[in-house]
Amino acid sequence: MRGFTVSYRNPGHWDIYTFDSKRLFKIRGGPGTFEVIDEQKTENNSIIFKTISSAMSYVCDELMFDADTTLNRILKKKINDYKSL
Repeated sequence: MRGFTVSYRNPGHWDIYTFDSKRLFKIRGGPGTFEVIDEQKTENNSIIFKTISSAMSYVCDELMFDADTTLNRILKKKINDYKSL
């Protein structure tokens, strides 16, 4: 896995995918209320932001700077799967 990409359908519909097409986050809403939903979590998986830029900043922080990010967890699983071959 090399990173992530953002898919934009309309002002209230954004999806964040890995390069191998697994959706990590979705952003839904409109001006004043944008909800970020973490597709990898089952509990406490959403947070509300006032702007799309704040929502995207949160997603980028989660994917790029946190030591235990969703992307890192997926990558670790793929490495472990490869080692078990």
